[in-house]
Amino acid sequence: MDPPEFVGGLDSLLAQDWLAGMERVFQAFQCTEEEKVIFAAQKMKGPALRWWNTASTYFTTQEIPKDWQHFKVAFLEKYFPNSVRTQKEREFQNFKQGDMSVLEYAEKFEDLADYSRQAVYAPDELWKIDQCGEQGHIAPQCPQKRTPEKTAGRVYTLDSRKAKGNHNLIAGTCYVNNQPVCVLVDCGATHSFVSTECVYRLGLEVIPLPDPMIISSATNDTVEARLICKDCSVSFNGRDYPIDIICLSLKRLDVILGMDCDHKSLRYLFDQKELNMRQRRWMEYLKDFDFELKYHPGKANKVADALSRKEFRVAELMMLEHGLLEKFQNLNLQFEWTPNGVLISNLSIQNELRERIRISQGYDEQLQASGGMPDFVRAPDGVILFKQRMCIPNDSELKRLILDEAHKSRFSIHPGSTKMYQDLRKDFWWPGMKKEIAEYVSQCSICQQVKIEHQRPGGMLQPLEIPTWKWDSISMDFIVGLPRTRGGHDSIWVIVDRLTKSAHFLPVKTTHNVIHLARLS
Repeated sequence: MDPPEFVGGLDSLLAQDWLAGMERVFQAFQCTEEEKVIFAAQKMKGPALRWWNTASTYFTTQEIPKDWQHFKVAFLEKYFPNSVRTQKEREFQNFKQGDMSVLEYAEKFEDLADYSRQAVYAPDELWKIDQCGEQGHIAPQCPQKRTPEKTAGRVYTLDSRKAKGNHNLIAGTCYVNNQPVCVLVDCGATHSFVSTECVYRLGLEVIPLPDPMIISSATNDTVEARLICKDCSVSFNGRDYPIDIICLSLKRLDVILGMDCDHKSLRYLFDQKELNMRQRRWMEYLKDFDFELKYHPGKANKVADALSRKEFRVAELMMLEHGLLEKFQNLNLQFEWTPNGVLISNLSIQNELRERIRISQGYDEQLQASGGMPDFVRAPDGVILFKQRMCIPNDSELKRLILDEAHKSRFSIHPGSTKMYQDLRKDFWWPGMKKEIAEYVSQCSICQQVKIEHQRPGGMLQPLEIPTWKWDSISMDFIVGLPRTRGGHDSIWVIVDRLTKSAHFLPVKTTHNVIHLARLS
């Protein structure tokens, strides 16, 4: 058995046939899951082989096993997406015999039957049975069709990096199907969630949700969930708990356990061999009572939802807390978690330029000698002032820094020399300041590229009047610089009628005056 080679392309049916052919070969020969992938890669050529090389690298970096199950998932996502499968399902559901013969109808039916997830395999019109139990119609045409309603859910974050530092979240490790996974316990999450990558890695069985669910996070991100793992085995402290886990795209995280599994585990409280300190305190208090623990799902507990549960839940508090911390970060405020809340550091602003001017003034001997002269004073911090303006020492680098800030920054936007001088003289002074500012502006390449118009606007255009008769209005031009002819002509006089666009071309000399040209015309 030698299946054909696969080169890729847009033909989804060819991709599915190739995959089915490979599985028939594997049924005939006993191969491990890894050997199946190696053999399938040998039958891929061209674009398909290049795709698998990229996917194989991704599997290695993400630590995804290179077995046949994960290969099939990645292959079908690439060459047989859900959009094509859904299209084939609709074609199968709306398929009728029409003008086809019984043999043609049966053959076409068998080709399309593989794409239906719900239909019963029988080449007859009776296959059209809806979930309502009645025959003769399909789901889209059901008279009892129910419009799906999207339910809502909440979770603090979908990325483990954003969960660090939050004391309301507990990160750790648990076991799903006896495999260790990274878990995040979120007391404000309305449901439990599992990453799509973890579903593929552990081979969990998923089914569609009755209604799509919109999940919102504290960062105002929303994602839609459509798949769920029913009664998934999650192990804590050596005990298994069946939990319904919704599939989501999580980052650096495998499982999020929410409030839907927290109270459900209490029914095993009296059977646990190992209890934590909190559970032991409750056991000491409850031992004097005669009662029985029974789990009642939140959806069925409508009375408690309506009367005792508050609208303002822990997840909403965490969302407000996350938004407040983001505002602190935008203000560049340093904050620290404490048991009683958040400690915000004091914010102090210092002018490094003034300190740099004071240090540089100490190296200018001429400026130091002017300390006793009129209008020169020394500020309390040691900076020398001239008429309450800071004296800039003879430091070309420091002057360049001040000029760049006053001319090229976003607050100044390339002012002229006069405006720039008036702005700087309010705070700074140095000998020859106005001249240096004018030279600096004249050397600015951006300012030189801007040409300012000093003339008044020309106003509305005044078009020429249209002539009423030919040769009433003419235009003239000269073509000069031509080779000299035998007659001595080196130019051409062009005369054009503006109405008919007729033209006369007269040979002339550049030495002809107006009188001579008038005689030629």
